[in-house]
Amino acid sequence: MDATELHAMQKANAGEKREVPQKEACELEREADPDVRWDEYMRTSPFQTPTPKIPAIAEYFRLVNAIFGAYLAITISLNEAVQMLERKQEEDVRNNKTTIEHLDKQFILINKVDPHKPSDYPEPENALNMCSQGGFKKKNAPGGDNQIMAANMSIVMMYAYWEARYRKKIANAAGLKDEKELKIDIMGDLGILRNSIIHHAGDMKTEKKCKILTWFKPGEKINIDLEHFEMIKRGIETELSELSRELEKVIPTQCPETHEKALVDEKNLF
Repeated sequence: MDATELHAMQKANAGEKREVPQKEACELEREADPDVRWDEYMRTSPFQTPTPKIPAIAEYFRLVNAIFGAYLAITISLNEAVQMLERKQEEDVRNNKTTIEHLDKQFILINKVDPHKPSDYPEPENALNMCSQGGFKKKNAPGGDNQIMAANMSIVMMYAYWEARYRKKIANAAGLKDEKELKIDIMGDLGILRNSIIHHAGDMKTEKKCKILTWFKPGEKINIDLEHFEMIKRGIETELSELSRELEKVIPTQCPETHEKALVDEKNLF
């Protein structure tokens, strides 16, 4: 401890107000930022997969996490919409002497609302979507059509990004001449699910069998729930983390002069 630090400590102990150095003030501001705190948690939590050092793999990790987060937000919103309608129905039953069965047959209109011209009775011709109240609850509940669609779109998107961008980038990092030489079991399984969703209306296709994601038999409807999706996310992270660790051993040997550029500092990933 030098004299300056000792003097600052003595002033603090004496109850005097101490000026915060510029560097420390910046750090305090950084710690107060919720996004920074979350990034720190994602980087240090024992429940999170360590960030890969290979840039393309780290970038794909971020994308998978973003898609997974969007899926969670959608399903939570759908669940809350169902619960809100159920509470409204229960209120109607108490106040209007009706039944849930009767209300389920009544239509619900989803339309744009002008905040300056609120209306409890939107015109049907202006509706963006219309369905029965019972149908609304069924479609948006866990396992319903809309939650299945949210999961299916997420699977298709993750595989589309993989094939269009990241498979080639990671293959290049691995020193492969052809991206098709890069074979990862779980990504192959995602491709099978994607083709089944796009080309077979969500029915599991029979031409190829999944090696890891073996939940659905040929001809069955693909129904990815939260538990399935989390397993997919963890599986991608596990397989690509193993690949990243192998590449980290090879890259310094192949090009030692560019090793520092080839690897990524975790602190700069967020």
